[in-house]
Amino acid sequence: MNERARLNALRGGIVLIGAAGMIGQLLLIRVLMVVFYGNELSLGIVITGWLLFEAAGAYLGGRGTWFRRAGPALFVGLLLLYAVALPAVIVLARLAGGDLFRLVPGQAMGLGHMALTAVLTTLPAALLHGSLFPLSAQMLGGAAGASSTSRAYLIEIVGAIGGGLVFVFALAPHFTALQVAVGLLVLHLALVAWLLRTLRGSGAGRALWPAVALAAVLALALAPALAGRLHRFSVRGLWPEGEVTEYVNTPYGNVAVLEREGEHAVFYDGRPIISLPHPDTARLQDYAWLAALSHPRPERVLALGGGLGGLLSFLLEHPLEELVYTELDPHLPEVVRRLDAPVVRRELADPRTRIVTRDGRLYLNRTRRRFDLIVLGDIDIETLQANRFFTEEFFRLARGRLTEGGVLAFSLPGSLTYLGGELGRLNACIYHTAGRVFEHVLLIPGDHNIMLASEAPLHMTAQQAARRLEERDLMRGMFTGGYLAYRLEPDRIARFTAVLEEIEAAPNRDFRPAGLFYGLRYWGRAFAPRTLDLLAWLGGVPLYWHLAGALLLAAAAWRVFFRSPAAGANRLTYTVGTSGVAAMSFDLFTLFAFQSLFGYVYQLTGLFIAAFMGG
Repeated sequence: MNERARLNALRGGIVLIGAAGMIGQLLLIRVLMVVFYGNELSLGIVITGWLLFEAAGAYLGGRGTWFRRAGPALFVGLLLLYAVALPAVIVLARLAGGDLFRLVPGQAMGLGHMALTAVLTTLPAALLHGSLFPLSAQMLGGAAGASSTSRAYLIEIVGAIGGGLVFVFALAPHFTALQVAVGLLVLHLALVAWLLRTLRGSGAGRALWPAVALAAVLALALAPALAGRLHRFSVRGLWPEGEVTEYVNTPYGNVAVLEREGEHAVFYDGRPIISLPHPDTARLQDYAWLAALSHPRPERVLALGGGLGGLLSFLLEHPLEELVYTELDPHLPEVVRRLDAPVVRRELADPRTRIVTRDGRLYLNRTRRRFDLIVLGDIDIETLQANRFFTEEFFRLARGRLTEGGVLAFSLPGSLTYLGGELGRLNACIYHTAGRVFEHVLLIPGDHNIMLASEAPLHMTAQQAARRLEERDLMRGMFTGGYLAYRLEPDRIARFTAVLEEIEAAPNRDFRPAGLFYGLRYWGRAFAPRTLDLLAWLGGVPLYWHLAGALLLAAAAWRVFFRSPAAGANRLTYTVGTSGVAAMSFDLFTLFAFQSLFGYVYQLTGLFIAAFMGG
């Protein structure tokens, strides 16, 4: 076999290394986004872990004499190991979100579990992949007759960029993570057969390549069945409490349906959002009816996300003329429609309902229509995607789309007994932020606090609400005069409002998401109290300790960069390291900014990382 054929095979292998590394990283990011409940801050943990272990692998591959001496045999072996490790760590990631740590659906991971999961899943694949680069550079240099580290890196980056683009636009919309991973395994087997046939050291290589080629053909034939079995096993491990009947990846997120004893729970990015056919009717009716009763005659109503499966149904019980409902992900209404629950059938069949499959903020920004009532759906502030509906910028946008006397309604976690600590800071943050935009903000305390914001005075009394219910012929069920008097008790409203007024909290902005910070602290108190206590302790360290630490760091830097025998090399290392920190920080900040403004970074993460690698 001539030299050109060997060189072409090696170049093809390096391109596949780059593409497979990029795709493997993106697959893990998507899978772990679901395991971590869509928390975008987990992107930093996963990307950091991947790059750290890639660097460790490259160090081992470049510094180990035995590593370099093994040459082609080890290169081929590591290629196959990476191809096998990738589907294995995807399965492991899903098991870590359920069976492995004994988590149940709805129980979020703490920071420690998130970090451990990221290490367990990124270490095997990234370490193996990182070790391939120095070997490929060494082999390319030998084949080309010159030192070719930069050339190998360029070829790998071309593969990485191509892999990112192919993943975003061709693979992610149509295939599951394990279908893509098993497909990469088949490609690696084919590449290994090609390499064994062409690379030097030939006797064993030429003898083995037909067997590897046959294995690649068999793997291709068995790939669909293998990918399907691994997918079903892993999602069953992620949600062990029932049967997963739907699992759909979309450009905007992940939709899954879990069935147990006739009850269907719909999950979005791992978070439970809808329960059918029996939703939490008491809470949803309370929110929808009190929001509708805040306006004397709500004719045109806009609901933004989180409304299917109950909220829309209760809003439609009022004499509306039109109910516009926005949903970012067009696949979610389709999945919910297929469950054929009576409440959803009523919502979608009502002629007053108009579904708009567009991001709620984008719809508000582009429409020139005005509404009597804007209702935020059932949304918890635990991600940037959700936080963007509670910022000062959003409130200003909503105010401009309300009619005269129009009302914006939203809900937050609450309590009828105590509104302090993390819960109080979260509510105070959003209450004060709304107050910076609207002339009047009314709090209705409860297990879920309801907040109403308007430019017009909000005098929500039990007598007024009862009168409106009677006018609409809706005085029935739990909504009685006694319930309204209890729910709208003036003393309790005044007492809880006074508590919020006294709590100091930063305003919530798009690019300063204080609401997300307080929301994570609130949920952290429930799911990871030890981590929260540690962060609170660190936040309470006196100023003089910070100053002492800064002085120690300054003294160490002076010793390392100016007094050390290797001061020049240390300064160069520091410069390279800080430039890497700056570049990665810029990449993550761009991702977070995009999510804050547009809300669907789930699939486009690959585009950002590919562009970063291209630079």
